[in-house]
Amino acid sequence: MEIRKFIRTAIREYLNENRSSISKIILPNYLYHVTTNYNKVINSGVLLAKSGLDSGGLGGTESFGVSFVTNLDIAKNIKDELTLINKINNSTNEKEILETINNIDEERKQFILNEYNRTIDVYKRFDYAALMAIRLSRNSLKFSNKPFYGLVIFHEENIKNKDIGIIKINKNSIPDDVDIIEGVDKDLGEIRVLGNISL
Repeated sequence: MEIRKFIRTAIREYLNENRSSISKIILPNYLYHVTTNYNKVINSGVLLAKSGLDSGGLGGTESFGVSFVTNLDIAKNIKDELTLINKINNSTNEKEILETINNIDEERKQFILNEYNRTIDVYKRFDYAALMAIRLSRNSLKFSNKPFYGLVIFHEENIKNKDIGIIKINKNSIPDDVDIIEGVDKDLGEIRVLGNISL
């Protein structure tokens, strides 16, 4: 038991730099986790406290914990962005990529197409040029009412053939002995639960 407590303390100290602890009591009743492996997670019955950064997705640089947002609209925006990247990476030619981009809201579409056309000769690959244009649009079009605002996606090239979905949990599913801290993506209201969660 002492070893477990030591490990929990070490993990918490590692992750908690300049971030506050959060009491489960103040959280809303429901939290939302966006996953790139939806059915597998649902079938397993547990959200594991490990990073999925190696396979691509939202988040910071942490290697432990489960990331949640408290706002369903934000979760939907994250899902939409991951779905967009997934479609780009699953495209086999430029026509498919341009069809995907053409389904984005007008302001962002024009920005992405401009950057895509400007850089296609540099990157030589349709998919990579599109991903770079999408990333630039997240950094440059910072309007709070835009669905991509504040998103930080890692390993975008790995988001391919993904099963993207939103997992909703009741806060009471979080074990009482598990720490909760602020996440790194504060613009999104992210929190990080430092332990496994049964669904």
